[in-house]
Amino acid sequence: MIKLILDLLEKKLWSKFPSFKQFLKFSIVGAINTGVDFTIYLSLTRLIPWFMDYFLVANAVSFTFAASNSYYLNKRWTFKDKSKENQASKYLKFIGINIVSLIFVEIALYYLVSQFGIFDIFAKILTLLISVVINFSLSKVFVFNK
Repeated sequence: MIKLILDLLEKKLWSKFPSFKQFLKFSIVGAINTGVDFTIYLSLTRLIPWFMDYFLVANAVSFTFAASNSYYLNKRWTFKDKSKENQASKYLKFIGINIVSLIFVEIALYYLVSQFGIFDIFAKILTLLISVVINFSLSKVFVFNK
């Protein structure tokens, strides 16, 4: 049944809209990396008291681990980038894009938690929307373009 659904998606949707297929894969990778990000963030902020006071540092650490994992998975699976050339350059571009995204996320997270009193976990979920759009668009154009 699942194979039938995947075949139908391939014939009717993915073959006509390859960017949509990539976006779905990017979203799956994003879900995995969200798990990595949240696991590290929660571990730091809930197990080490210092990080509770400095939640933005904890967020930067967890985001960095998730971004590195994201590069590897998106390179191999989402964008199927098998080129061996310029790997350091591609990784640095990817990390640069994630840093731009992180800046927007950190600013939004700061305001949502400190200024609007929103619970940090809920605010972190809200900021995911910002990072997904920024990261997919810029990664597709500047890092994994063919």
